[in-house]
Amino acid sequence: MVLEHTTDGGKKWQAVELDTEVRTIAALRATSSGVSVLVGTGDACATEVRTSTDDGRTWAAGAAGAAGAGITEQGLVLGDDLVDPPCDDPADAFRGESTTLVACDDQLDWRSGTGTWVTVPVDGVRAIAVDGGEYTLARVGTASCDGVQIETMRASGVTAATTTIPIGCNPVSTERPISLDRTGQDVWMWSGDGVAISKNGGATW
Repeated sequence: MVLEHTTDGGKKWQAVELDTEVRTIAALRATSSGVSVLVGTGDACATEVRTSTDDGRTWAAGAAGAAGAGITEQGLVLGDDLVDPPCDDPADAFRGESTTLVACDDQLDWRSGTGTWVTVPVDGVRAIAVDGGEYTLARVGTASCDGVQIETMRASGVTAATTTIPIGCNPVSTERPISLDRTGQDVWMWSGDGVAISKNGGATW
C-alpha cells in the first residue's frame, strides 16, 4: 500500500512510510494541523485511524472520524459507527459535521445525522468533495462532457428533487478510479497516473 504527498502543487510526489501491517487505505482527510487516514490493518483489515502532524514521517492513533467516511469490506465507517451502506458497492462517501453523502452507481444517498437516507436520482458520481454549504461532484457518463464533469449540489436540506449544477469538464479517461478534493476555488482531481488542478471551482483544468 503506497501513500504519497506533494509539496510543489502536484508536480512531484514522494512516498510516505506506513506501518507494514497496513493493508488498505479507505479514507484520507487533511487539515491545517495534519493528515489522518482510515486504514485496514492485519489479515482481517481491522479499521484504525492514524494521524500525522509531520508530513507522514511519524504516525499516531487518531480520533474516530478524523479521516472522514470510509468504505470498507465491513461496511461504511462513520466516526465511531459501522453501518450498512445505502447501496451495493458505493463509489465514494463523504461525512461532514452533520450530514453524509454516498455515491452509488445510479443515485446519491444523503442523510442528516442518523436519519433516514434520502435518494437523489443522480447517476455516474465517482467522487465527492465539499466546500462550505455545497458538495462538489465528479460525474461520468453525461451527454455534455467526454470525461469527468464537475457539478455542485447543496449539502443541507437535500430531497429527492434536489438538482445538481454543471460547472465544467475535465477531458480525462474515466476508466480508472477518481478522487476529488476542494479548498475554496481550488479543486484537485486524481485520475489514473495524473493529478489535475482547477483554480476556478472546476470550470477549467
